[in-house]
Amino acid sequence: MDIQFDEIEAHLESSNRRGAECEVIDMISVAINLMRWLGNGPEGIGELARSRAEHRMKNRTASILEKYQSLYGV
Repeated sequence: MDIQFDEIEAHLESSNRRGAECEVIDMISVAINLMRWLGNGPEGIGELARSRAEHRMKNRTASILEKYQSLYGV
């Protein structure tokens, strides 16, 4: 994944948004393959993604952003 992050950064530095988007899709593909390797099917992956998104979005956005700003400076 480090390679994809480096490639995203390079694409963004050269104003190549489409290239950066393609790298993000590559990362999503890697994540889905890992989920399949962990024994999840499409329905399980979808349910986990929905559940995780709901948990992260319910009144936690500010604390999540603060955490990443303090830990990673983003």
